[in-house]
Amino acid sequence: DEFRAALIKATGRALLEEAELQLLGYKTGGSYRRHCDDAPGIRIGNTGRQVRRSLSLLLYLTDDDWDVQKDGGALRVFPPKGSSGGAPVDVAPLAGSLVVFDSASTPHEVLVTQRPRIVLAGWLQEERASSQVE
Repeated sequence: DEFRAALIKATGRALLEEAELQLLGYKTGGSYRRHCDDAPGIRIGNTGRQVRRSLSLLLYLTDDDWDVQKDGGALRVFPPKGSSGGAPVDVAPLAGSLVVFDSASTPHEVLVTQRPRIVLAGWLQEERASSQVE
């Protein structure tokens, strides 16, 4: 709750208490194509309330000796949608590192990993405005 409250203060977003979590395992040779994490039609439980993924969180559970030059598996983050451009940034999946970014406007991909890679992915949500409903 304290972390969510700090993110609310830092971003000005009305983040809900509900969140999604997913443990992701990548096998050797695994990757994930370029995408954004928000998708229309996400609903909470039985209420049917539509939400948007507001902030994406990645907590790396890789081995302590991870070497991105040898092991790969970096997160490549592209400039946000609608920005004037710039070069992508590669983030090494170092053990215990936490990465937070905007779910809807930040395209990203996972580069090919040369050994098994584990990450806890999560999404903090906010109510989807009626103009954002599918």
